[in-house]
Amino acid sequence: MKKALVFGASDKSAKIPNANTGNMMHAAAARKFLIDYDDFPFREWTDEEIERARSDYSHIIYVAANGIRPGAPDDMPVVKFDEMIERNFEKVDLPIVTMGLGAQQPLEGRDGEIPRATKNLLHLVSERSREIAVRGESTASLLESIGVKNATVMGCQSCFWSLKPSLDESHFRTSNSEKKGIAFNYTAPGREHILIKLAIENGFYAYGQEEYAELRAKDGDLLPLNDSKKIARFLRLSGLSISEYLTWISRRFSQYYSLQDWMNDIGKHKFCFGSRFHGNMVALQAGVPSLWIVHDKRTEELCDHLGLPRIFINEFAPETSLEDLEARADYGSFFRKYPGNYKKFFHYLEKAGVPHCLPVPVN
Repeated sequence: MKKALVFGASDKSAKIPNANTGNMMHAAAARKFLIDYDDFPFREWTDEEIERARSDYSHIIYVAANGIRPGAPDDMPVVKFDEMIERNFEKVDLPIVTMGLGAQQPLEGRDGEIPRATKNLLHLVSERSREIAVRGESTASLLESIGVKNATVMGCQSCFWSLKPSLDESHFRTSNSEKKGIAFNYTAPGREHILIKLAIENGFYAYGQEEYAELRAKDGDLLPLNDSKKIARFLRLSGLSISEYLTWISRRFSQYYSLQDWMNDIGKHKFCFGSRFHGNMVALQAGVPSLWIVHDKRTEELCDHLGLPRIFINEFAPETSLEDLEARADYGSFFRKYPGNYKKFFHYLEKAGVPHCLPVPVN
């Protein structure tokens, strides 16, 4: 049996600016389901690597994340990467299986055309795929608009981390309410200043994903924080002082570069909320009820498809309380939809011929 060739988002992260640790959850889940695979480097493949790919592997597993950026300029790095990816895939005539492909868009909808390089890549992937798994209906509609007809809405593979064909309330731990209290996450401090101020005033624990300035400040290096325009804007809007913010960071802020350590720690909380899709998913998979704050089209389409509890960011006000948020974390829809979503993902891998370790769905 040949191995799968995995290409795309990495299941590891580094302590560098702009690295998003949430990608670890997205990427690790894609790899968790595979029986045998090798990672290929995220760069132009050498002739030797291309020959090895052709001879030793059965599929390309493309862990795509937010690969579609409507309105992005042609010289944007993520768009230039698409040119490189297309060249790699073109040279290796293997079936392609996407996981987690989505579009990064504002809530109001797409803000421009899909770049030419991205269109070219998507058409190649379409030709090499039985189906293209996308995150939600919005992304599927974008693909339809450029003539890609074989998209299928799958949500995110991280939803199936547990490897269980069905889930119910027993998934949530009952012993964590006496431990660390409330966890939360955030994306844009200025836009989400009300949320962060609520968290600071109530001593909630923040789990960062690409908050490099806060991470450095906790380690004693204040330069990135002092130079951050987004933090300056947050302090101005929230009315908090820099000393209040630093005190909170030193006591209540964490950012993990080990997915297992992240799960172990966030699993000690009784509730989690915030605008980070994978930050909440890490908590959910650790047995913690979580509430998604929807701030972009990507989060909206994922929550819609998977039935995850949500609140739109414009519904969040200074008078919003923790009790209000906990009341919105109703998992009835998620548990009802989960078996069907799991079954669809299982058969997606089956039809593509990918050797995997997912248990057979119920019914």
